[in-house]
Amino acid sequence: MEPDERVLYTCLLEKYNHYGFCQDRTLMITNKNVYTMSKGTYNFKINRKATFSTIDAITMSKDAKNQELIIHSQSYDERFRINQENKQNIKRVLNLAQGILKLKFKVFEAPEKKLSAYVTSKKDAKAGKRKRPSDCYVVAQTLGSFSYFLVKEAKEEPQYFTECLTDFNTMIANNPEHFKPLEKEIEDLRAYY
Repeated sequence: MEPDERVLYTCLLEKYNHYGFCQDRTLMITNKNVYTMSKGTYNFKINRKATFSTIDAITMSKDAKNQELIIHSQSYDERFRINQENKQNIKRVLNLAQGILKLKFKVFEAPEKKLSAYVTSKKDAKAGKRKRPSDCYVVAQTLGSFSYFLVKEAKEEPQYFTECLTDFNTMIANNPEHFKPLEKEIEDLRAYY
């Protein structure tokens, strides 16, 4: 990790390999990168490090029972099997990261139960092929606005809203320098909620 890098979220999940089999992995999201790691004998091995600037989309299923998530990057994609709680938390953390870092990437909610049709493999990437859901499944071009995200969260999933707001306040307390550019919006949100 870089000296000024801070961990925002980490969780255990399973990554689908190119044969369609699941492998245990740890996903770690920092204020700069997204890491996919495997457990070694004595420590963790970084299998992949993707900077936020290389992530161009995220695909999830509209079906709440679907446990898949794809992180699309400018090279190849990674598809994960993950529980619902971690899927929601990753979505929240990436939304917050978009706001902090002023990033822009699409968020898709596809109707299919299996998302394998939307994964760009290393071979596809070398051939210049990109697999993404149709733009009609885009739920947001930029979810970086904290107010947009929190209002959307409050309407769609009120049971997670309070928890999300608590996580948000903790992140601000732990990393105040990262939130400096968003001070006005944060004050407006606190006054509203």
